Amino acid sequence: MNEKSITTITLKKINKKSVYQYIYEHRQTAKQQIVQDLTMELSMHSGTLEHICIDPEGPECYCGQKGCLETYCSANALEAAAQMPVKEFFPALRAGNDARLMEIWDAYLSHLAYAMKTANLLLDGAVIVSGYLAPYFKEEDCRTLLEKVDAASPFPLVREQLLVGTHGQYTPAIGAALLFIEEFLQSEF
Repeated sequence: MNEKSITTITLKKINKKSVYQYIYEHRQTAKQQIVQDLTMELSMHSGTLEHICIDPEGPECYCGQKGCLETYCSANALEAAAQMPVKEFFPALRAGNDARLMEIWDAYLSHLAYAMKTANLLLDGAVIVSGYLAPYFKEEDCRTLLEKVDAASPFPLVREQLLVGTHGQYTPAIGAALLFIEEFLQSEF
């Protein structure tokens, strides 16, 4: 799948020639994809950061390692911590009556901010929060993320650099389709 195609649909107002960081929070995978004109190199995993170690003593990941970003910042990780489905978690969180849920969400945002800071140190560009959890992100979550990133980074992010995708869990399918649509439009038919 061409991740650059995915960002094209989300970043309509940003120059497509820029380098983007794309955080895709899939149901199974918290993939952080650095999107640029990268080659996939030998093992076909250039730019994917879901297995960056957040804590070497953290939970075991499906890859066999411990403390990967995946184990902290995925919908499954959030559901496991909250012991409820995402669709129940966010209404209960937004009601503001459960300190435990607020603590879980704050920890989630802290881990996500750590990953964003790490990626932003590698590449200076926009960060897109997209995928399964994106529809639940509110402006207050974006402000919290920026505060957490800026507190830990020598290079602060500004609000214009943090974007929330609008296509939710269908982003990969749309991005994959766009690749073929673009190829078709470029061909002589």
